[in-house]
Amino acid sequence: MKDKLTALPVRGDSFVLQRAGRTIMVDSGWEGLELAKSLDSYLPEVDKINIAVCTHNDMDHAGGFTSLLDHWSPCFTGTSDDLIEEFWLPGKWVEVVPDLLTKAHEFADCLIQELDDFIEDNPNLALDIKGSNSADDFFYSPEKSYQGKYQAEVNLQKGADYSKKEDATQQDLQESEWMEDLRALAEDIIAEEAASLRALANARARVRYRKRKNKISPAFSEFWLSLIDAADRIRKIAHTAIKYSIKIRWFDFDEFLNLGDSSGGVPNILIPVNAVEQTPIPTGFSLGHILFLSMHNRKCLSFFSPPNTSQIAQFCPGVLFCGDSPMGSGRDYKNSFLSSLKSPQWPWLPVYVTAPHHGSESNAVAYDHISNWLGNNEIVWLRSGGGAKHPGTTYRTLSQGIRLCTHCPRKNLPKALIDITFKYGITWPFSPILQVGHKCNC
Repeated sequence: MKDKLTALPVRGDSFVLQRAGRTIMVDSGWEGLELAKSLDSYLPEVDKINIAVCTHNDMDHAGGFTSLLDHWSPCFTGTSDDLIEEFWLPGKWVEVVPDLLTKAHEFADCLIQELDDFIEDNPNLALDIKGSNSADDFFYSPEKSYQGKYQAEVNLQKGADYSKKEDATQQDLQESEWMEDLRALAEDIIAEEAASLRALANARARVRYRKRKNKISPAFSEFWLSLIDAADRIRKIAHTAIKYSIKIRWFDFDEFLNLGDSSGGVPNILIPVNAVEQTPIPTGFSLGHILFLSMHNRKCLSFFSPPNTSQIAQFCPGVLFCGDSPMGSGRDYKNSFLSSLKSPQWPWLPVYVTAPHHGSESNAVAYDHISNWLGNNEIVWLRSGGGAKHPGTTYRTLSQGIRLCTHCPRKNLPKALIDITFKYGITWPFSPILQVGHKCNC
């Protein structure tokens, strides 16, 4: 298998890195059928995904993983149990996965009870919230502190070497006891799938009923429905892992903030930039379900595949997968996550970077963090997904590097594949074969 990087032309983000005989998929676009068709059309040689990374719970990043194995052609020519080896998932999902898999009805009831408690305590606010973003900010921003605790600023360590991050990289992944217990219940979990779907559908209906009765604003209703949808995506991905015997690694963003350094992953293949790999245990949380269902982009996970020039036959450039992350923390996200990661040392070697949040203007600080970290290295920006406002002005006027897009909402150009195959040579090790979707010149 050749080493190559592909940006699939799907709604949302989905990137595939084939490296050292492994296939890594980072995010999955909006839905599984579209993702499966794209894989079959553009990467027919891929019949197995070794690592499937979900950076966060937004529909345009996580949606495809909920049903990919219902539609992908290799599922119909062999066993589905070995088509995805590992899921890499956000650690905070751990707190809701057991209940979503085994007690979806009770989980849905709790979400509605939390909504009713909020309405009772804040009747005017429930009606005054005018946008889903303002609701998200109210519940999840440290300044508003609905969580009842303040997230301390991090003191990021400088110059840590990614080649030494080996503390959670065993090839025979050992899952925690609670996850093994869930796998022992696989037959019951699979049998209850239809009931779980009905439970969350009923929760959606109850939210809409409260909107009709003018107890909550339309925007606040939209926000609460997004939480139920988020819960459903988490449940479906976890259900897929149970049904098809897919191992799970958990990567915790908050622990990264506490420690100021990332760890885990697979050295020299894929490592976290802003997370710590853990084998966490659900705590039986008391803060409420919604705190674990946020889709806030500031906690989006990012990962780095380091460059390797140790041998020409193994050559592969570095690839930074940003998801929707601002790539920093603190006020205005000025504390760069990349400060704790060693920068590539070969200026002649380009680094491929997925455009944070589809090139959004709200992530403008991320472009500075990335450019400062890479220094003189050439950057090849890969942008996909987004809406009519993407990419923003800052991204469109970047002076450093080349910008490639799978599609351009501003010019209404059709979706097109970005395919970069890494070709090896003795006199000049980097000679990519590039199939460009669209060169960004808007």
